[in-house]
Amino acid sequence: MPFASEHDTPLTLVTGPDPRLKWARRVVLALAGGAVLVSPAAGAAKLLLGIAWAMLCAVQLAGYRNGADGRLVVYPDGRCRLDDLTAKLDAGGWTSGAYCVVRCRGRMGTRRLLVSASRQPVGQYRKLRVWLRLGRWVQDAS
Repeated sequence: MPFASEHDTPLTLVTGPDPRLKWARRVVLALAGGAVLVSPAAGAAKLLLGIAWAMLCAVQLAGYRNGADGRLVVYPDGRCRLDDLTAKLDAGGWTSGAYCVVRCRGRMGTRRLLVSASRQPVGQYRKLRVWLRLGRWVQDAS
């Protein structure tokens, strides 16, 4: 059946941070820094807030730089493979026109992976969104 095999081929997707999110993080961190500066807190409290803000900036920026791109292969039955790890798609992810968050559960625990539409072939991203909405892999409780 060529129709069935055409629609049941595995999806190969790229996961990891989206370059567009880098600017959103910078804006949020700048707004948080501005809030610390204009806060009516006393000197010592403002110093602690400033130190906490600097640590947050360091953690966020280091996490963004170290966010590794990965290759996610999703099969129609809900199995998935992230690089060399095998897992099963789990309920609880979400989808939008620009991003999908896919939850995979396996021996490594549950991981949430960001899939950006701008980094995927259009047909692959559309198919992923349909699969996530339909939940084809969800097993019946009966």
